[in-house]
Amino acid sequence: MYRDLITAATDADDPVTEDLAVTILSDEEAHRTEFRGFRREYKQV
Repeated sequence: MYRDLITAATDADDPVTEDLAVTILSDEEAHRTEFRGFRREYKQV
């Protein structure tokens, strides 16, 4: 969803929305990585 928003904002020449979407996507990917680590940790127990 955020990738589509980034593309749309780029096409519309809207750097503010593009930057916001990139920031949110980056945060979401970091959270996903963190939770994957938690899941691996708990599966080993």
